[in-house]
Amino acid sequence: MAASPKWKVYDQEGQYVASCKSPFYAAAMLCGLGIEGYTIRKGHRPANTMWTEGADGWSGESMDTTVETVLQRAEEIA
Repeated sequence: MAASPKWKVYDQEGQYVASCKSPFYAAAMLCGLGIEGYTIRKGHRPANTMWTEGADGWSGESMDTTVETVLQRAEEIA
């Protein structure tokens, strides 16, 4: 059985929206939606929020920057 994807996407109200196997796919989802307040978390805990759309920037401006930021922050909490 495959492991559960570790990257989670939440809406601005904190409701679970999706899980992704790669932060790239989570960033692509935020990029496509373009809604302020959506987050990418490593797991479900709010403390593990790695990116907040609008507050940290806009994934649509640079998905590379979004993914780099997410991975850097994830490494800091590991």
